[in-house]
Amino acid sequence: MATNFLRIFNFGLGFLGVSVNSTSTTITLQEGDLDAFPAPGSSSDRYRIVVDREVMEVTGRNETTNTLTVARAQEGTTGASHLAMAVVSLRLTAAGVRSMQDAINTLENSLGTVQIRVNSGGDAGDRPRINFVAGAGITIVAVDNEPNNEVVVTISSP
Repeated sequence: MATNFLRIFNFGLGFLGVSVNSTSTTITLQEGDLDAFPAPGSSSDRYRIVVDREVMEVTGRNETTNTLTVARAQEGTTGASHLAMAVVSLRLTAAGVRSMQDAINTLENSLGTVQIRVNSGGDAGDRPRINFVAGAGITIVAVDNEPNNEVVVTISSP
């Protein structure tokens, strides 16, 4: 299963157009600033912004009203009131880095090795012998095609 990472974009910077209270889920940006913030997709295709010391997840974008719809108080931060002209920045946050680290650790922990050893055939008659050592959920299928003096090997992973 693929990991769903928070989206990351360059140059996501703007300013609040009006003040917001600590519970509002819609924030208005200064005219023209919305262009720096892409439209989020599904729940697996969202990104985080920071206003003052609060992390928010952007769940919607409205070009007509120049607003972002947000889930407030993300990553252990507290919903707070923010004044007009507060900086709104799209950032890679701690949760984004942690999800990448976790995915890498999971991948590293699940890796195995496939070793292929071929000898001269001295202990296997007149045909060389190949030994496979599988790991990490890898499937190895070897089919002896004796009339052609071949072994067909298929290696696949989940």
